[in-house]
Amino acid sequence: MKHIDSLADITEDILIVCDNTGKIITHNNHIDKIAHFSDFENISEILTDYQNNLLFYYITESINQQKPQKLELQINHSIYNINLYPSGNNIAVCLSNINQEYQLRQSLYETLYRLDFASKIAKMGYWELDLTTRKLSWSKEMFRLFGIKSEENKVNRNIIKKIIHKQDWPKYKEKLHQLVRNGKAIEGVVRLLNTDKKIIYCRYKADIIHNEYSKKIMGTFQDITELMEIQQTLEKAKKTVELINKNKTDFLAQTSHDMQQPMSALSLFIENLLEANLDNRQQILVGKIHDSAISLQSFLNSLLDVSKIEQNELSLKKEKIILQSIFEKLFSNYEKIAQEKNIQIKIVNTSEIIYSDSFLLERLLNNYVNNAIKYSKNKILLGIKRYKNHKYICVVDNGSGILKQEQKFIFNEYYQGKNHQEGSGLGLYIVKKIANILRLEVGVKSKIKKGSCFYIKI
Repeated sequence: MKHIDSLADITEDILIVCDNTGKIITHNNHIDKIAHFSDFENISEILTDYQNNLLFYYITESINQQKPQKLELQINHSIYNINLYPSGNNIAVCLSNINQEYQLRQSLYETLYRLDFASKIAKMGYWELDLTTRKLSWSKEMFRLFGIKSEENKVNRNIIKKIIHKQDWPKYKEKLHQLVRNGKAIEGVVRLLNTDKKIIYCRYKADIIHNEYSKKIMGTFQDITELMEIQQTLEKAKKTVELINKNKTDFLAQTSHDMQQPMSALSLFIENLLEANLDNRQQILVGKIHDSAISLQSFLNSLLDVSKIEQNELSLKKEKIILQSIFEKLFSNYEKIAQEKNIQIKIVNTSEIIYSDSFLLERLLNNYVNNAIKYSKNKILLGIKRYKNHKYICVVDNGSGILKQEQKFIFNEYYQGKNHQEGSGLGLYIVKKIANILRLEVGVKSKIKKGSCFYIKI
């Protein structure tokens, strides 16, 4: 105690010497950091009742045992580390302001809490192995993943070996050896068989971190069991859908094929009836039967196209194509049908030559023209249009038009718009599929009550 005055001059701490009742014997000048007055005689005058009770408990213990004691107190919004040093019935009280240390400690605790929380949410555990000391460390989430209690088990490699699935352990071990040999990061997936005998799928990653002081392997284990289960469910569902689609396609192909022969016979019978000597009423009825037969034949052809597309039976054979010849062929095929509906088909002559598959391109345009005849009032235009350095094959009609909100759906399978209920809804779907094979862009521009322009960008 006799050196208190000399010590007081070289420290920033608050030093107080008092007896066992708290009566102050001496102090240094830093006491004004916790007291706004200097004429006090007892340490209790600068503390609250709670602080006094706590401090004097430790003072009593320290003097009785003649051993130093240590505690923390908040005084005037500051945190102090208080060290007590007994000497007989007197005691030296040293108060060190640890505000910065306390704030740093709290910040560290919060960071550790956030990291632990993030690890729980991500289900990711962290581990590291010091290659010099051979010390292995785990995060809390590692224990949770492996289904063991940290306080009951000492961390060692045997735990990992024991819990990783026997079939996965050799590969995991070899990966770690590769990491040590090559120094390149590794990753993979292993199965854990925790203490509950539950299989957990984990993605692991590891790398070597070294500097002049240490060399460590650091790694993570992340639980991806839910992701694997979802993936397995999706794969199972995908296989089911693929099987359903295959069965549907096979059924369509077989059905449409089987109906071709009776349809041919039906068409022949109708042609004979049309040439027979019929009265007006009979001619009207046969005419309606003829129209229905054409619609049915068109539907069967669409089903065949769909089945061929979905079974990848449409092969691509590119060649030079004179578009004018395709336009004239389409005109010839649909001229009679158009005349019966009082529709005029006009071709804008062109010298354009492209490199594509003539059969598929003609099939695509055939569906465009057939669609236009269904909905046009009295005019259809077929030709080439140039717009912003691009060329388009266009089939234009003056029908009722297509609602803007429907235009993005009309190339979908079986879709029929509000004002377009004729047909099977397969024509434009086939157009889109054939365009994908030809690697061409198709689309539509339409205005209500003005008509539509179906195009192919070339």
